[in-house]
Amino acid sequence: MPRLKLPPARIISLDAYGTIYIPSPSVSEQYSNLYNDYRSRLLRHDIDSNNSAPPELSAAQINLNFKKAYKARAASHPNYAGGETEWWIAVIKDTFGFCPSTTVEEDDGGTDRFAREVYENFNSSKAYAVYPDIIPFLSTLLRNNSPPKIGVISNSDSRSRTILRGLGILSPPPPLEQNQKGEDARYLIANDNDVILSAEIGFDKPDPRIFKAAESKLLPAAAAAAAAAAAPSAKQQAAQTDDDAIAVARGLAYWHIGDEYDKDIAPLLSTPDLRTWGGIFISRLPSPSPSSSMDKPESDEERKVTLSAGGRVLTVSDLRDLSALWGSTGVDVVIAE
Repeated sequence: MPRLKLPPARIISLDAYGTIYIPSPSVSEQYSNLYNDYRSRLLRHDIDSNNSAPPELSAAQINLNFKKAYKARAASHPNYAGGETEWWIAVIKDTFGFCPSTTVEEDDGGTDRFAREVYENFNSSKAYAVYPDIIPFLSTLLRNNSPPKIGVISNSDSRSRTILRGLGILSPPPPLEQNQKGEDARYLIANDNDVILSAEIGFDKPDPRIFKAAESKLLPAAAAAAAAAAAPSAKQQAAQTDDDAIAVARGLAYWHIGDEYDKDIAPLLSTPDLRTWGGIFISRLPSPSPSSSMDKPESDEERKVTLSAGGRVLTVSDLRDLSALWGSTGVDVVIAE
């Protein structure tokens, strides 16, 4: 089995939702719990203007409603158009069948207040959990002699920073105790500018422009130019043999990690301007709960690291299996087409 050892990476970026953290319990469970509390309050205090209780909704129905509401809002107001708070309030109201135009003054049943209660619940790290492989993996990278710049590229809004900060991954805003590099050594992500959000950039993955924006934010221009100059050419990246694939992977300076292939990985392969990037597709099996110990699978087959797309893509089920990739030993890989 070939062994892959990579030179120091300049950038390691990660998707946020579904890669670094995930709702715990699930969105539908949290929505259901909050709705049932709201419904109980109305029944208990008889403040429903129609003198009738809101309908009972199962977690499954809430989950279906949420998916429809989210998809419809994303289509009609792409990239949080109209403001992120208003965007999410509309999704929440549509999920529960509330009138989106209801104002606080008109709202005898408190639907507006309830929608904001749900919004604030997910505007806090208490609603989320970090996948257990994230902190060990990133901590190992930062202990390397030439650590990469670690950032986040997310199709999200400013709440992501609040969540990452609450989970202990993103540094608090200045002032803070700094190390010799001018960054707080206690945190895996150094500052707010290292979190690139689609709501602020103006386009979301798979649009390649969000990755180019990340380059300019995460690296000085001179370093980015050097990485581009050293990247394998399109001809070189047309790998034919295992050795070719290894050589291509070793020539990549930036790596992005994500759990959605179409959004996180595919644009890196289809865009000539992103030939400095490689993708790490995290396919956790069997989608474990972050609150569990998430022990690494015992089976070598389940734990294999696959190198594909001519050396441009690594696929893993646990990021801890890549801890030595940029270290002294490297990792064994299965090379696929």
